[in-house]
Amino acid sequence: MEAVTRIFAAEGDYENKGKARLRYIPKRMGEEAFMDCYKKHLAQVKESMDLTINVEAAGICKTEVKVQSADIHTDSSNLIPQKQAGFYTAVIHPQCGQLPVKALEKIISFDG
Repeated sequence: MEAVTRIFAAEGDYENKGKARLRYIPKRMGEEAFMDCYKKHLAQVKESMDLTINVEAAGICKTEVKVQSADIHTDSSNLIPQKQAGFYTAVIHPQCGQLPVKALEKIISFDG
C-alpha cells in the first residue's frame, strides 16, 4: 500500500479532479512503465521500512470473542450472527474512516 501511495504522490494528476485516480496512471504511462515505477517504489519501501508482521505479538488472529448473553439484538446492521452459535461479527464504522489506536487496543484486548 505504501508503494502505491508513493506512486500516486509522484505520478498522480493533481490538476484534473476527474482523473485524480490511480487507475488513470497506467493508462497515461503505459502498463510496462507503470509496473517498473511500482517495482522501484516497492524496493524503496522495502529498504526504508520494517515490513515484518508478528501476528502473535499483535494478538489479532488468536483473539475470539464469544458473546454469552442471550439478550443481544441482531437486527442491527452492525452486529451479524455467525454460523457458530453465540458468535457474532461486529461491523465498525469509525468516524472520518480512521479508528484511533486507543480504540483498536480496547477492541483487541476485549475479553467477553
